[in-house]
Amino acid sequence: MTKSNRKIRFIFCLLAGIFSLLFISVSSARAHSVMLELPDYPEEATNWCGAAVAQMIMKGYPAGSCSLLQEDIWLSIQSYKTEALWDADPAGMRMAMKNLCPPSGTWSIHSDANPQALMFTMARLMTRYRYPTAVLLDTQAHNDYAPHQEHWIAVRGIITDVDPTTPGVTSVNLNFVWFNDSAVPMGDPAVERFISGSTWYSEFQTVN
Repeated sequence: MTKSNRKIRFIFCLLAGIFSLLFISVSSARAHSVMLELPDYPEEATNWCGAAVAQMIMKGYPAGSCSLLQEDIWLSIQSYKTEALWDADPAGMRMAMKNLCPPSGTWSIHSDANPQALMFTMARLMTRYRYPTAVLLDTQAHNDYAPHQEHWIAVRGIITDVDPTTPGVTSVNLNFVWFNDSAVPMGDPAVERFISGSTWYSEFQTVN
């Protein structure tokens, strides 16, 4: 998987009440940050990045977390998925997390071809609800498995120039993103990555 070919597909946000969900917030002098505790789990099979990310996120709930077997998560995703050609599609991931380890609200799928708009949504919901976010990347084949084109990661932190929940704020400058990446190739430990906003956006492409 090369960085130049990584493209963001979807994010998951937890819906509380009527609206959406995610993360924790800590601020510095001129920046707003959201940083979460999240375990690092490698994928236990070549195409289980979705199950690994769901396992990390459910273990990282701020309240009511769950320790689940990755195999059980994988089987649940397969029972709910609607995109037959994907190993773990957004609908399957959402329903698996919703039913295996129900959060205080519910999970919601967010898709937007505008990267800045999508990251504003992520920053706002993570600040407000303090849950991790699952993000689906569109990649080249990885893990030595040619059909495996999509790749899930778990976002655990985000730093922006302003608090996105401030009344009247409709956009933010993205400074950094902190995320857990399950093993590439399979068998390696999961990797924590901390990258600049410019790097994040350079890897973000509109997906048909």
